[in-house]
Amino acid sequence: MRNLRASSARRASHLSRSFVAGIPSIKLIFGKVVALPSRTRITVQMWLHPLVVAFLAFLSYLMAPEAWRALRRLPGGDRGNVVAIVAIWSMAIVFFYVSARRIRAIVIK
Repeated sequence: MRNLRASSARRASHLSRSFVAGIPSIKLIFGKVVALPSRTRITVQMWLHPLVVAFLAFLSYLMAPEAWRALRRLPGGDRGNVVAIVAIWSMAIVFFYVSARRIRAIVIK
């Protein structure tokens, strides 16, 4: 039983290092692997990378005044900015969700 626990500890250490390192992309992945007597419990938390959120917020900030004027039908408004803001955030959410599903499949295997 002791060798099994040592093996599980090495595997847990390797997995936790790989989760903390993360995958270089638009997300941050942190995980914790706990070796239990009957199974191994893996908890994973995923966030958008802070730089990605800052970039999206900055772009939204730049486009927001014209988008607001377009929504209020005031002169100087551009509906393209409304579409751009919605498209940018939608793409980030969709890519995040797709990545989360892919990583979940990897962790389950």
